[in-house]
Amino acid sequence: MKQILIWGLILGFALPVVGQKKGKTDPRDTVIDSMKQASSKLTADVMYLTKEIDSHKRELGYYAQAHELLKTKVVRHDFAAAALPMVLDTMMANRTKQTQSLYAQIKSLQDDVLILQADNNRLQQALESMAQANADPDKLAHELRQLKSLLDAEIITRAEFDDKKGKLLAKWE
Repeated sequence: MKQILIWGLILGFALPVVGQKKGKTDPRDTVIDSMKQASSKLTADVMYLTKEIDSHKRELGYYAQAHELLKTKVVRHDFAAAALPMVLDTMMANRTKQTQSLYAQIKSLQDDVLILQADNNRLQQALESMAQANADPDKLAHELRQLKSLLDAEIITRAEFDDKKGKLLAKWE
C-alpha cells in the first residue's frame, strides 16, 4: 500500500509536468533575445569601426608627414594642408612647362650641332683639297714661273717679286 501511495504521488506530480502543453513564450523573452542579437551586431560594428578609425589615423599621420615634408623641403613656404592638391597641381604644371622649354632648347641645340657638323665636314673637305693642291710640286713651279714672268715683263718690281715669292714658298711648306 505504501508503494502504491508512493507511486501515486510520483505519478501525480509527474503527469501534470509531462502532460502539460507548452504555453506561449513570454514576450519579454523575445525582446531580450532581439536585444542580445542587436547588442552582438553593434559590438561587431564597433570593433570594425575601431579598426577603420585606426587605419584612417595611420593614413592621416602619413598625410601630415607628407605635408610637412613638402612644406619644409620642396615648397619652402607654409601652406594649409587642404591646399595640398592645388600645390601639387601647380608644381606639376610648372614642371611640365619647364620640361617642354628644355626640350625646345635641346631640339634647337641639336639642330645647331647638325649645322656645325655639316660646316665642319665642308671645311674639312676644303682643307683636304687645299692640302692636295699645295702638295703638287708642279703647281708651285708653275706659280713661280708666272711670278718670274711678271717680273721680267716689269709688271711688278723686284721688291714685290721677293715679297710674293716668300709668301708663296711659305704657303707651300
